Amino acid sequence: MARPRKTTRRRTARPRRQKRILNCKPSPKTEDDWTFDDAAKSEIAAAAATIPTSKDLRTTWWTINDQGSTGSCVGWASADSLLRWHFVKSGKLTTSQLLSPRFMWMAAKGYVVLFTNPRGSTTYGQEFGNLIQHRYPGDDYKDLMAGVDELLKKGYIDETRMGVTGGSGGGLLTNWVVTQTTRFKAAVSQRDISDWSNFWYTADFTLFTPSWFRKPPFEDPADFARRSPITYVSNIQTPLMFILGDEDWRTPPSAGGEDLFRALKFLKRETVMVRFPDENHELSRSGKPWHRIERLRHIVGWFDRFLMGKKTETSSASR
Repeated sequence: MARPRKTTRRRTARPRRQKRILNCKPSPKTEDDWTFDDAAKSEIAAAAATIPTSKDLRTTWWTINDQGSTGSCVGWASADSLLRWHFVKSGKLTTSQLLSPRFMWMAAKGYVVLFTNPRGSTTYGQEFGNLIQHRYPGDDYKDLMAGVDELLKKGYIDETRMGVTGGSGGGLLTNWVVTQTTRFKAAVSQRDISDWSNFWYTADFTLFTPSWFRKPPFEDPADFARRSPITYVSNIQTPLMFILGDEDWRTPPSAGGEDLFRALKFLKRETVMVRFPDENHELSRSGKPWHRIERLRHIVGWFDRFLMGKKTETSSASR
């Protein structure tokens, strides 16, 4: 009797993961492997040299409306304005945020940076924080626009050259802003949300969804669609850059920038998507140092192109 043939498990080669990075340099293999190139060193040195002393720092603070919303801006005299949504669920507008490296970088590049405490923010009590429950985004957008209007009254901003950017909740608001108005000439949406229904199914946490929606999307799809920027994508005329992390499960790219990017490409609108490998929702705060620098270059490069008319390497991708 013939012995049964021993079966072996055949290994199949795993498909190579395709990089989906647009206009982003590959990461070094190890932390000891990376160095700044001469161009990066020169750019950092030049930016550092332009930062004025603390006595030249100009900040303002004002009340936006009778709900108690406040706004603040930081910068040095400039003809350009960059609206920076600061989603303050994780903090408040304090001196430490005025000195945020991100704000200082953009201010040193010649922009006035506006950030606000709209309705729904923390630090003003529970009632103030709950004002946007089941209405997000909504009235907070009105507060943000009121902050812009107040800043314009000060007379040193060119309203024909304003930009908007934000991350996480600020990414959602950036998407919402460009579907509601065309007053901004460029936008950068970071780790964003564009489709609330998709987010409900795919995000890695559900802690706040009961405060945002009364029912799940399969019971009330209309409410999710009504508050999703993707629903109004045809309204977008603003050149829009997306900055996403491949490992971001807090605001998955498939529920944010990927959707809008594909739709905007179909509509033949100006857009670009930058994907960072091996980065999660913390890209801007604790991402790899070279990625954090690259991210800032992309943001300022996009605004330099559309607000200042400069041709920059970081904003020249056509894909």
